[in-house]
Amino acid sequence: MKRYWFDPKIDYKTFKKVCDKFPDTGPTPKEGDRILWEMLRDRQINIGLQNGDDPIFITLKEIPKNATIIKKP
Repeated sequence: MKRYWFDPKIDYKTFKKVCDKFPDTGPTPKEGDRILWEMLRDRQINIGLQNGDDPIFITLKEIPKNATIIKKP
């Protein structure tokens, strides 16, 4: 399964633009995207995308060395 990881240095505008392409599947806090982005930026979590029913995943694991990174163009 191919996974894409968000660069922890990604700016909020780019992060939000990517996340908005995926529908909310349940209750989400009003500022949920900003909270996740701040946690990513502060290196508390890592966030990525994958194929499947739940395309966005959050993990405490390190980003693999050969990972495909999503960053600002």
